[in-house]
Formats: sequence, C-alpha cells, structure tokens
Amino acid sequence: MTDIAIQAPPGLPGQWFAQAIRHHHAGQLANATALYRQVLTVAPAHPDTLYLAGLAEHQAGRNDMALRAIDAAIQQVPNLARYHEARGHALRALERFDDALTAFRQAIRIDPGMAVAHYNMGLVLQSLDRMDEAADAYRAALRLDATMMMAHNNLGLTLHNVGRFDEAEQSLRTALTLSPNTAEVMYNLGSLMTDTGRLDEARTWLEAALKLAPDNFLSRIGMMNLNLKCGQLRGNWLDQETRWQALGPAAPDGEWGWDGRGLDDGTLLVVHEQGFGDSLQFCRFASLAAQRARVVLSVPPQLVRLLSSLEGVAAVVSNEEPAPAYEHRTLMLSLPHPLAIGMEDLPGPIPYLHADAADIARWRDRVAPLPGRKVGLVWAGNPRLGFAAANRLDIRRSMHLAQFAPLGTVPGVSFVSLQKGAGEAEAANPPEGMALHDWTAELHDFAETAALICALDLVICVDTSVAHLAGALGRPVWMLNRFDSDWRWMTERSDSPWYPSMRMFRQPAPGDWTSVIAAVRTALEES
Repeated sequence: MTDIAIQAPPGLPGQWFAQAIRHHHAGQLANATALYRQVLTVAPAHPDTLYLAGLAEHQAGRNDMALRAIDAAIQQVPNLARYHEARGHALRALERFDDALTAFRQAIRIDPGMAVAHYNMGLVLQSLDRMDEAADAYRAALRLDATMMMAHNNLGLTLHNVGRFDEAEQSLRTALTLSPNTAEVMYNLGSLMTDTGRLDEARTWLEAALKLAPDNFLSRIGMMNLNLKCGQLRGNWLDQETRWQALGPAAPDGEWGWDGRGLDDGTLLVVHEQGFGDSLQFCRFASLAAQRARVVLSVPPQLVRLLSSLEGVAAVVSNEEPAPAYEHRTLMLSLPHPLAIGMEDLPGPIPYLHADAADIARWRDRVAPLPGRKVGLVWAGNPRLGFAAANRLDIRRSMHLAQFAPLGTVPGVSFVSLQKGAGEAEAANPPEGMALHDWTAELHDFAETAALICALDLVICVDTSVAHLAGALGRPVWMLNRFDSDWRWMTERSDSPWYPSMRMFRQPAPGDWTSVIAAVRTALEES
C-alpha cells in the first residue's frame, strides 16, 4: 500500500475515501475495494481513486480488473510515475513481461529517481532470464536507495545465476546485514555456499533458514541437495518429493508415489521425468523395484530400446503412447526413497544397460580403420530453451568444440563425435589438427549411441546424458565438470560412486575450462 498522500475527490463526503484508505492500509482489501467502488459511483473519473482501486485489485489477485482501473487513471493523468509503476505490477502478475517492462520504463522516464521502479524492472528481467540486465536494474535501484534489502538479495541471485559467485556473496551478505532474520536470504546464501563447495557454511545457512521457515520447500530441497552432495543418501530422498511444488499447476496430476511394498499381482508404472541423463542414472533402481512388483517403464521413445535391456523389467513403453494399465505409479527419481537407497547400495550391478551385440559388431567394423585409440567426444548439453534455470545451468556445463583443440594434437588418437542436438553442427568444423569423425546422423536413439560407445576405447564428455550412458554401460568415461557441480558428483572426488568406470576432471574456478582441458590432454598423453 502506497504511503503517498492522496487527496479525496472534490465534493465527496470525506469519510468514504478516508475509510477506504484505512481499510487498504489494514490489508482489508474486500472492504477497501467496496469503498473505492462506492467513491467511483460519485466520481467515476477520479484518477487517484482508480489508481488505489487498481492497487487493491492487484493485491487481491484480480489483475485484469486492476489493469482496467489503472489504465483508466492513466487516461486522466498520463504522466504520473506511480500510475505506470502500478500498471507494471499488474502486467507482471499477468506474466505479460514485455508490457510490464514498458510500464516500468515509462515510470522511470517520468521519474528517474523512482528506485522501486528500477527494482521491479529487475524482477521482470529476471523472469525473462535476462540476468545481466536484471543486475543492472538492481544496481540502479541501489544507487538511489542503498537500504533496499530485496534489491541486494535479488542482485545476489542474478550474480549467482551467471556464475559471479564472489560478487553474489557480497550482495547477499549486505542484504542479511540490512535484515538479519530473513529466511530467503539465508537460503540463497546456503545455495551459493553449496555451489562453491563451502559445505559447512552452506549447512549453517540452510539450517538457519529452515529454523525460521520450516515448511519452505526451497530450503528443504537445498538441504537435501547438500546432504546428497555429502553422500548422505538414505533418509534424504524424501525431501526430493517436494520438487514438484516449484512447478505449481505444471506438476504431475493425480496420485503418485509407491511406498516400496510388494505388489503380488499388481503393476508398478515408473515414469520418466526431467532429462535423459536422470532416467539413465536412476533406471537402475527399476531392477530393484522389479523384485517387489511387475515393473513397466514409460519413457521417451529415444530410450525405449536401450532401457528394455534392464534386468527384471517387464516392459518398456513410449511415453508418447497411452500408459498401460497399472495399480501404482511413480516417477523415476522417486524410486530411491521407498527402496531406502544408501551409499552402500551404489553402484549396483555394472553394466546395468546393454547395447545390442549385432549393433556393437557393426560399429566395431566401422571404427576399426581409424588409427590409434578411438575416443568419443561430447562438448555440450541440452539448453532446454523455455526452462530458464535449466538453460542457465546448461550454459555453465557446456563447452564448444573449439575448446577441445589442445586434445587434437595428441598423437595416436582418432576422435568420434557423439554430440547430438545443440552444438552438433560444430563437428563439421573441428579444430585444426583434430581427426574427428561424425556419424551422429545414424544415431537415432540411445541404443544406437550405446552400441557406438561400446565400439570405442574412451568417451570424453561434459556433464550430460552421454556421461550417464557410458557409465551405465561400464565403459571408460572422462567427465568434464563445472565448478558448481551437481549434487550427484559430490565434491573434490575424481571418481564417482555411481559409475566405477568414470574419471572426473573438475574446474578449479568458475568457467575455467582451459585448466580442465590441459589436465585431460596430459591424462590422454600418459594413458
């Protein structure tokens, strides 16, 4: 609610307007809205009443009505910054982000010193995943008002998202100085500390956040990720079930979940979620579940043929087809909790996925003429456009083929592209001196890729589905890992409990792929 002094419409009984303002200040939006409407029956074009009515409608979640009222106010007084700023709020709530940006920019043009308009423009830019611009907007707000705690907090978030971790920490600590008991800032600091490998500090901040807000699902997920990163698996899978709260209406519908009990005559449908790599990693637990139930997997068509090699699974069907009959269903990443998976259960039988013998033989014949060791390369992940958080992560984990140039001069090595999707076209122009062979047009599903991997001596790849695929096949794989590593790769290790055949090469600093490639080149020369 605004603190701006606003005058009642001329000639109107003053108590109506004053009562509406009092109710509005008290958060009694229904009473305030009713009184604003009463005022407007007498003074239908009074701009401040329209503006305040629009604010109340916005605060009550009726943003279409809010927009109509605020637009009517702007018709009467086009050049009042607070009207355009309020319009931006309603448009942002309606997810009309480009229009919201226009509204906030208009407010700033009218009143360049309006710190809150800069801040709210930052929120919209953050929603559009335009992180550098969002950071600039927050900085502009803070130049005008350095006490805006949430501007410091959100500046820290944007800097974290673009990998500028030291600056992010400084902003978040400033926010906490301004508001020492804010769970959101504590969670953000905990998340940052987790990503930078300062795990004891991360635990301190996440515990503090949970103490203030025990039911906050982001803090619970943050603590779960920290525990999993520390290798504390059993007892920490349950909080993973809160992951769908972040999706709101996009969360899976209906009844989900399986408690791990045996189903004598029933079918357990296990459904793919998230990325290909997640299913390739977690499908091993479907074989354990198959000891207690008839298990059917529903996965993308690219995985059907390969996952059909899982031991004990009754059937694997495409998720593009109607699901078969089942008594219980669960999600792939929900399997570890009812099965009580701990570190001692890893990795399980390796390999747990198998390529077709005839396909392997065919690819061995194809690669046999290549001189020296045959090494597969993957340099980029899936950008998942439209999923901002996943896309930001992909930027940090992905490389370009040109960055692999130092490997091309290692003698006695022939390289084979395994890169599909984003970055695939780069194989047509390998770095000078690199012998790179590209048959990816023939890799129509993961079973075919698996067969080619089985015909190679080694796979070198970034953190993407092929790393999981090679590990699940028991094939030698060197994974190039970003500084803010995912929980599943733990910390400081050069191996992986999930995949005995994996060797890890980690960035020593955010974005430092040069050091990683130098270490890989040395290892390739010495192996």
